[in-house]
Amino acid sequence: FVLCIAKSVSNVMVFGFMSFQLVTVLEEYLRFGFFDIPLTPTHQDRVRICDCSNPPCAATLNLTATTFVVPTMTLVIGYYFKYILRERLQRDEARIEASITTANTIAASLAAFDLDTAEEHLASSIIPSELHDAFDTLLQNLKQYR
Repeated sequence: FVLCIAKSVSNVMVFGFMSFQLVTVLEEYLRFGFFDIPLTPTHQDRVRICDCSNPPCAATLNLTATTFVVPTMTLVIGYYFKYILRERLQRDEARIEASITTANTIAASLAAFDLDTAEEHLASSIIPSELHDAFDTLLQNLKQYR
């Protein structure tokens, strides 16, 4: 549940950043006055800030594209790597949980001297090889002890 919320929040954040970045870049290129709304500088203030013939000056298309593409690609690449990492961690977590459950079942069977059940679980187990070898050795020793 928490991962679903985190995923939807991060998607909203990515969309929000990209939308803001797009508006910023379009304002820089087209100069439609979005950032001038709260400031409303006088014509003399605009002339002092910018020395083009019709202030405020618009940016070039190359600068505008670079200003949009670089941060957006950085965000998208970072988001992609985060997604891959999350998927791998979830897969590893599921594998570890299954290993722990299987090891618990085998240990419970061995503790109850139910060697046949323990051997069946050990044969079909997905536990790490070191743990598998240790359980196999314990199983063989208990069979000799019996």
